[in-house]
Amino acid sequence: MKINILKKNPNKIKQSKIDTALDIANVIILFAGVIVICFPLLNFFSLAFNDGNWNTHVVVFPVKPTLASLKYVLVEGGAMEFWRAFMNSVILTVSVTVLSNLIM
Repeated sequence: MKINILKKNPNKIKQSKIDTALDIANVIILFAGVIVICFPLLNFFSLAFNDGNWNTHVVVFPVKPTLASLKYVLVEGGAMEFWRAFMNSVILTVSVTVLSNLIM
């Protein structure tokens, strides 16, 4: 038996023009949503790796990239507060997860 791959499937449901337009609209809306979500995240990371001067020129990429802010938060001045808040988040997450699994 010979099978022709290029032959159209007669059982396939044809897509109307409205369905095609809705598919295109869905892709555009989802792409816009991705941009709306990702742009503030990129701005946040660029400010986090900036040289510490809060300037308005930083949008997507840091002007003078440095790890000084990260070093300050994790090791120097803000280390105790950061690690305390981090441990509070871990304790809360683990306890809520365990309790919710026990209840279910």
